[in-house]
Amino acid sequence: MLIEANDEIEAFREAERIGKGQEFSYENPYGDVVLWKFVKVIDVQEITQTEEGMEIFARPIISR
Repeated sequence: MLIEANDEIEAFREAERIGKGQEFSYENPYGDVVLWKFVKVIDVQEITQTEEGMEIFARPIISR
């Protein structure tokens, strides 16, 4: 996630706020509840130059 902030602490807090705000759950066709839950901010890094469409970071975590 790309966040504009004045420093790392502000970026960290904004990332947590956004992550928690995107949690949701739903019932799948099999009747199971699927939960998308924010766990934690892993890292904050300064990005000095970006291109449109450039992937910054992605890491899926699957838990059963």
